[in-house]
Amino acid sequence: MSKDWIDIWTMLGEWGIVAIIWWEFEHNRFDQFLAEVFKPGHSLNREKIFDKYCEIKKKEETIESANKAFLEHINSDSAFRRCCDKEIVQLNMIAHRLPLTPCFRNRVLGWFPHSIVFLWRILSPYVQQRKEAFPEWGCHVDNLEQSCLRRLVKMSRDIVLLDPNRKRAYDISFSVDQLKQLLIRRPWYIVFWRTLFPKYGASLLPEKCNTADK
Repeated sequence: MSKDWIDIWTMLGEWGIVAIIWWEFEHNRFDQFLAEVFKPGHSLNREKIFDKYCEIKKKEETIESANKAFLEHINSDSAFRRCCDKEIVQLNMIAHRLPLTPCFRNRVLGWFPHSIVFLWRILSPYVQQRKEAFPEWGCHVDNLEQSCLRRLVKMSRDIVLLDPNRKRAYDISFSVDQLKQLLIRRPWYIVFWRTLFPKYGASLLPEKCNTADK
């Protein structure tokens, strides 16, 4: 065997080792992601937020006015504000541990994209308020929500937030067209940069996007 072939097989072997190390790294991120998602208390906080939002939205005519009233409630109720803070921190940790490799990433994004979108639509006014004092606060969650939106738009399905209070049963829905309005179109290199470095990529494009009404 010539020296050139030996060099080629050596290079392929080294790339194979790199691929195995990366695969183990992504498996580790995947396991951390699952551990974060299923932490005790996460579902309880989410249910409290959804319940209060459905209660407020029933009294308001638009999503925009409901978001404003919900933000006022957060600012006036310290116990509920702590609940929202915990949920945003949880979402930030989930986004931080989202796998980078498409085969892993697409799998987990398909599990609960609607929950992430609803939570971010509900909590984003509060996050923007907090960002005025702490610009890096919740910086990972915007990337996660946009990834979930792209997934839902690709699936071409309406999503429905089921009211936790089934006696009230004030469900809130978003059509595919409304989801498309919420989606921020970004070049692939911006998406990649924001995925790797969310706090540095946040300033590359404006954070504001259209608000879909019900």
